[in-house]
Amino acid sequence: MLTIDTANRTATLMLPHRADVSSALDLHQVFLRTQVGVIDTLDIDASEVAKLDAAVLQLLVAWLAVLDSHHIPWHWQGASETFQ
Repeated sequence: MLTIDTANRTATLMLPHRADVSSALDLHQVFLRTQVGVIDTLDIDASEVAKLDAAVLQLLVAWLAVLDSHHIPWHWQGASETFQ
């Protein structure tokens, strides 16, 4: 899900195959454990997402807003057709 390279202070978020309500709680816990100040940048990979619903999108948008408010840049590494 989330890997952090502490040496470079970068994180990569790999969204799950099923990015739906069944994975929303796990993602929420991951976001809570990733403290602002630990990472300087985030890469998001949504290339494996085959199922997506509003719960995960809401969590993701909320987390990205927090990162934006702390001036932490984030970038898309990939997005599946479903995610797009």
